[in-house]
Amino acid sequence: GRNAAKLQPIEQRSKSGPQIFQVNGPEELERLAGTCRVLIAAAGPYQLCGEDAVRACVRQGTHYVDVTGEIPWVHDMVSKYHGEARSKGVMVVHCAGQVCAIDEVMCYLLARKLGPLKRFREYFCQVGAMTGGTLATSAASLAGLTHEGLA
Repeated sequence: GRNAAKLQPIEQRSKSGPQIFQVNGPEELERLAGTCRVLIAAAGPYQLCGEDAVRACVRQGTHYVDVTGEIPWVHDMVSKYHGEARSKGVMVVHCAGQVCAIDEVMCYLLARKLGPLKRFREYFCQVGAMTGGTLATSAASLAGLTHEGLA
């Protein structure tokens, strides 16, 4: 999240002793990644600020988890860092509990109730407004569109 005051009560209730950090730049982020076993990146837009965290974790041998839904960015990160992460035994987990989890749970429950499914299609309608983070991600995605990225 982007609001430390809202995160602090969660930190205090946790049994595992997580810490909340704010870093200013790639070097500081790499030092931080070297001090922990798992880094959870919970604020984007990832295409603007996420690669530094992925790179730092892979270099430092730290597992990485994020909640992005930015599929083109995930594709780029896998292309750039999968080989090195795999060779070092570093787990890089994108989209954890975000866009795909709801669909997967619904599909699982349907298959459990109805038996094996031939096909699963989902239709949804969104009501309400975007959060500031989602709006920033949408703006960054549109700004970064290229002909090559659409091919």
